[in-house]
Amino acid sequence: MKVFLVGEGRHDIGDLAKEPPFRSGRPGFLQPVIESVAGSRVTFEGQKVSLIGKKRVSGLKEVAEKKAWMASLLAENVGADLLVYVRDLDKESGTSKSRRETIGAIARKREQIVRGCEAYTDAIRCVPGIPCRMIEAWAMGDLVAVAQVSDFVTSVKLPSGKGPEELWGERSDPMSDHPKNVLKRIFGGKYTQEDMRRVAELADIRMVRKKCPLSFEPFAAELEEAVAALGST
Repeated sequence: MKVFLVGEGRHDIGDLAKEPPFRSGRPGFLQPVIESVAGSRVTFEGQKVSLIGKKRVSGLKEVAEKKAWMASLLAENVGADLLVYVRDLDKESGTSKSRRETIGAIARKREQIVRGCEAYTDAIRCVPGIPCRMIEAWAMGDLVAVAQVSDFVTSVKLPSGKGPEELWGERSDPMSDHPKNVLKRIFGGKYTQEDMRRVAELADIRMVRKKCPLSFEPFAAELEEAVAALGST
């Protein structure tokens, strides 16, 4: 199965976030996760969200829709069986959202991506992933795996007993509950693309689904369904 993978950066999609001449094939967090959920080896092509072309797309108003339209075109061009489009829910201020607001925001972003893909083609299925609030939250879905990769700690507890999807705070405050800051503290100040890959390879996907019910569970369920549908055709 060939997947065209779109994500935010190297921690998400590894070297696919780079321009093709500078890629060396190293994955990020998402490639091992997709293979684990799919239950099989996957060939990946892809691109970083911000690098998707600026081709004018008539009839689509939202930027996310236009980028998803272009991602579908690129997926078709490389002969992909499936498009997996992963985009963070929120990168803004440290203001938290209620559970209801979060569910609504995830649904809106998902709908924008699906509309853009369907406006281009229905020949390639698109599976949107909207991490709440970013891929680092999914990476902390299995804290045992995180501790195994970190050389700085032997066990991990999240601040204030929060779940990964509840973490948020000011990015500029290194002691805040912003997911990137929490993960940096777990890794002693810095984590890398390689760290994210290793966490994904070690993670119990069942645990990640349980700990990230708002955003990872629906993504994993939809990905499973899409893979099953491909297998039946």
